[in-house]
Amino acid sequence: MSEIEYICRVCGYDYGGYPIREGGAGSHDICVCCGVTFGYEDNLPAGVRSFRTYWAGSGFTWNDPLSKPHGWNRTEQMANIPSQWR
Repeated sequence: MSEIEYICRVCGYDYGGYPIREGGAGSHDICVCCGVTFGYEDNLPAGVRSFRTYWAGSGFTWNDPLSKPHGWNRTEQMANIPSQWR
């Protein structure tokens, strides 16, 4: 059984039932929140942290503003990030 991930390693956005990684391989989709490409910039912890720093430097801007939930709370969302990717 391969591990399936539904939460962005960079920003903690929860894709619910939509798999963004399976068995370690990224879907190559782009996160609607932070803009990371799953399976490219998020394969190693250093890459995840680097992209998160880039996203923070851009003011935590949403890649797809129309997907931003009303009342979005960055701190709450980022609490979803698995500990090995913080």
